[in-house]
Amino acid sequence: MSGNADSAIPTCRAVSAGTAAAIDNANVPTHEMFYGDKATVNCETGYSTGGKPTEGLSFEISVTADGGFSGIESCVPVDCGASPNVSHASTSTNKATFGASASYNCEAGYSTDKTAAPAAATFTVTCEADADFSEVPDLGKCVNVDDCADHTCGPRGTCIDKLEDYTCACDAGFEMTTDMTTEEKTCGNINDCGPDACGVGECIDEVLGYKCKCPSGYEVAMEGTKQETCEAKLCGVPPEVKNAATTPVGDGAAKHFFAGNDINYVCDAGYTLNGKAATKNTFDIKCKANGKFSGASKCQPVKCDKPPTVKNSKRTGSKTTYDKSIKFTCNKGYSIDGTTDGDSSFRVTCQESETSAKPPSASL
Repeated sequence: MSGNADSAIPTCRAVSAGTAAAIDNANVPTHEMFYGDKATVNCETGYSTGGKPTEGLSFEISVTADGGFSGIESCVPVDCGASPNVSHASTSTNKATFGASASYNCEAGYSTDKTAAPAAATFTVTCEADADFSEVPDLGKCVNVDDCADHTCGPRGTCIDKLEDYTCACDAGFEMTTDMTTEEKTCGNINDCGPDACGVGECIDEVLGYKCKCPSGYEVAMEGTKQETCEAKLCGVPPEVKNAATTPVGDGAAKHFFAGNDINYVCDAGYTLNGKAATKNTFDIKCKANGKFSGASKCQPVKCDKPPTVKNSKRTGSKTTYDKSIKFTCNKGYSIDGTTDGDSSFRVTCQESETSAKPPSASL
């Protein structure tokens, strides 16, 4: 070294590399760096040098002797892998990396919250920084839409959910019916009044059975299966009528009911309804609505009002009735056969035709 000792002596300084260039998805130092400097670069959340969630989250850069940077790497999105399988749902996205989403559609009749709201039938899951997908919203999966949420089946039934439908479990005596307009299902009382219920009467439906309202002349009766019906009231065996008989005869011993055939009677021989020969001698009675027979007519014996006149005799009466007789007595000195030992009296009987039997003559 010669000359002036105060002359400036130059120094050797580290080469400057300037500031490192920006790296996508990484936090790069913004200060000037020199040869020999080192700095740690951190990948942003959800990124790493190898796409793994716990590895390669940072790397170190340094300045080279020629003023460049070494150790620079790229920060890539964390890889979540294949899209998750969600029961009763489908997606067109096979795999995803951090920040990407997979859209799903629930199958028909399914949603994430059991409602039929269209919004609940679709959802997305997102690949997160820890390489897991976000949770399926609401119930965490696609579940059968609860069709009973808006349907009750009425007070006499329980709604049972089905896929895209529901049914009703009805109480005893009730059955499920569907409104043809609204398609609403409810539990209604089973109509126990079949086409033959109560016969001629009016069927009144009840729960687990029915009641019969019978018209006049009929009464409630139990038939085979202990169900009610309306039967004609029983009048029983028709009454015996003096000097008359039923025709046919068997009707007199048979039981008769309301609304059945009339019971016909015919007067005995020698009897009519007015006691005159060759006049009406038949009548009928009915079984009435009150369970009693109508009144019967009376058969009166045929009257013989004009007995014959027998010469040379006297009679004991001027009239009689069928099958009865009037006594005739011959006058003194007369007999029936004209002898002193002959009968002096006789009888004339009233016959069916109102004509008395021809009397014998009284002779001397």
